[in-house]
Amino acid sequence: MLRCEGAGRGRVFGKRRGDRLPSIRMTSSGKGSGLVVEMGFRVRYADTDQMGRAYYAAYFVWFEAARGAFCRVLGFSYSDLEEAGVFLPVLRTTCRYLRPLVYEEKAWVAVRLVDCRSRSLLFSYEILTEEGHRAAEGDTYHGFLDRSGRLVRCPSPFRERMQQVVVNPAGGRPVRRIRLSETDDAQEAWRMGS
Repeated sequence: MLRCEGAGRGRVFGKRRGDRLPSIRMTSSGKGSGLVVEMGFRVRYADTDQMGRAYYAAYFVWFEAARGAFCRVLGFSYSDLEEAGVFLPVLRTTCRYLRPLVYEEKAWVAVRLVDCRSRSLLFSYEILTEEGHRAAEGDTYHGFLDRSGRLVRCPSPFRERMQQVVVNPAGGRPVRRIRLSETDDAQEAWRMGS
């Protein structure tokens, strides 16, 4: 259960019927291990252009879906942040297209949190084919905003949870990978050690 004392004034999160906030395994140094969440998807007809290849904007939708799953694995959702009066818009995004995806192709999007500051986050993504070839890579940079659009500090329960799973691109921390299909329950996958 996360308790927010900032904008949410004592609002309790993660206390839905049957909900248990997953624990984050600690390493011997007392810091959590990094986390990579991989989410499976199939390229839909609506995701393609006239040539039958994935339209460039579809990649950002897949990034968003993986980011939502990442948060759910940690035990909260975007709506929990919004209920606390904090919003997390994308301020900058990039995508480098390496190999086209085609209609009905199965693929995976992997997301990791690479920077977590008091007022911003940086997520990194890879889209991989079913055979493991990289199709795209990108990132999204987010700021924490209040309802009026001002930059604010992330409520500490959320920030603390996220700081425990930051993946340092230079390495040095063990990384836990969780692979989800489109229908997997993210919190259940964490508990089962997928």
